[in-house]
Amino acid sequence: MTCLQYRFITGKTGRALSKKIYEVDPLICAPCSGKMKVISVIEDAHITKKTLTCLYLWDIKRKPPPQANTPPAEALIICGAIGDIDLLDIDVEGTELEVWQTFDYDKHKPKVVIIEYYTFGLGDNSEEIKKIFSDLPYQLVHTTCTNFIFLNVDSTQQSTEYQSL
Repeated sequence: MTCLQYRFITGKTGRALSKKIYEVDPLICAPCSGKMKVISVIEDAHITKKTLTCLYLWDIKRKPPPQANTPPAEALIICGAIGDIDLLDIDVEGTELEVWQTFDYDKHKPKVVIIEYYTFGLGDNSEEIKKIFSDLPYQLVHTTCTNFIFLNVDSTQQSTEYQSL
């Protein structure tokens, strides 16, 4: 689960949801099967970066993303007969920009885009993502410790116009 999800879904509900979605109990240690408990959740991106930097885990040299032989995002959308997109979440372990570049933005204009900018072991590509989205009608509205959440300002203006009618 992302920091943002933990912020809204905590305790037994969050654990049950995680077990249902990911088919794994987040509070069971994978190597030894021992029970764990959450003692703290860091929501502040600055504190997360400071902590990981102290542990020499933040400034990891960016490795090339893993290569995957998959169809372009647009091909998957066409096969699924998807038209308008309200929420697009791109989290593909370091290949987010490659996925975005195979997506026809002009055709679908997602209202909200969540895109991972930090993948543990691969490093931070936040500046590249910000640069690409700066040329599009998106506003960065929230940052978690690993994701950006962008809002399409064109669709926001349209929905405001409809509400005023």
